[in-house]
Amino acid sequence: MTYPAVIDSSTLIALVRGGVLVHLGQFFQPLFMGSGAEKECRRRPPIDAALNQAQAANQIQLTVVNLISRSRVYNPNLSPEDIEGIEIALARSAVLLTQDDLQEIEALNAGVQVVLGTFDLLEGFKRRGVIPLIRPVLEQMERNGEHYPRSEKNRLLRRVNERPIP
Repeated sequence: MTYPAVIDSSTLIALVRGGVLVHLGQFFQPLFMGSGAEKECRRRPPIDAALNQAQAANQIQLTVVNLISRSRVYNPNLSPEDIEGIEIALARSAVLLTQDDLQEIEALNAGVQVVLGTFDLLEGFKRRGVIPLIRPVLEQMERNGEHYPRSEKNRLLRRVNERPIP
């Protein structure tokens, strides 16, 4: 079973850096992205190439959506791209995939039913047998410029019964 989802650029970039973007389509279809977030991703050649490759191989089917109107007023610190993602999730009754704490809070306040972060996705991938271990994915993310506090990584690793990072 798959669920409709809206992916934020930061989450898509993190999944590319971890080499696990290819698994997203197994759980989330249709997959939407706001036009602003898509532009952010396309401006980064390695991310653009990975996204093109995943789409060409039919591993993900990304639909870019333009925000036409807002349903409410948001925190002024929220970017237009984050607002667009929330509004698309509301309009499509979709899960929001984000790493942004403020976007998560605003999305839940606006009525988005489910918000998942990158670590939630990694945990789901492992629990469903799509990836055997999370630690190598976290290490690859780190090598590719995706940095998270060690305490957060270790919390995730403990939840899935993997050896923490010293």
